[in-house]
Amino acid sequence: MTATEASKIVAMLMAGYPNWKPTEDGLRLYAKLLEPFDAEQAQRAVMTLLYSPREFAPPVGVIVEAINVEKQRATGQFMSAEEAWAEVVEAIRHVGYYRQPTFENEALTRAVAAIDWKEICTNPNVEATRAHFMRIFDMMQQRQMQDSIGLMLSGGEPSRQLENEAPIGRGMSAST
Repeated sequence: MTATEASKIVAMLMAGYPNWKPTEDGLRLYAKLLEPFDAEQAQRAVMTLLYSPREFAPPVGVIVEAINVEKQRATGQFMSAEEAWAEVVEAIRHVGYYRQPTFENEALTRAVAAIDWKEICTNPNVEATRAHFMRIFDMMQQRQMQDSIGLMLSGGEPSRQLENEAPIGRGMSAST
């Protein structure tokens, strides 16, 4: 997104959280950290956060996570742990114990592999298996989101610009 679009999104945050009084440097930092992302997805993510019962403005990390969820929803890669478990149960019915299912969602595939398909199918304690699966799935999905953010930022010019331009402290620069 452009610097202007990022500034408008930060202005939305300021309007939505009237008690939030960031410094000029803080506003510039928020805008700069949001620039690598798609403007539409960032705006939808911020709107979702504004509709949430948060009392305080979210840190940039929360916004970035919400943007990534928005991005994954748009591509069909985001699902709740409950939705993932429903796909596993469906696969148990249709694929069974002897064959290995394939899933479109990478986090779901990794979570099933972490527990082992045969263990999922045969464990008599379904409630414990479900709870264990859901924890692992959430962790895998979180890791997938962090990896995609890292990949995007590591190859992008905006992350290098930020390193050179972001203020670190009073009178300090990244090179000192």
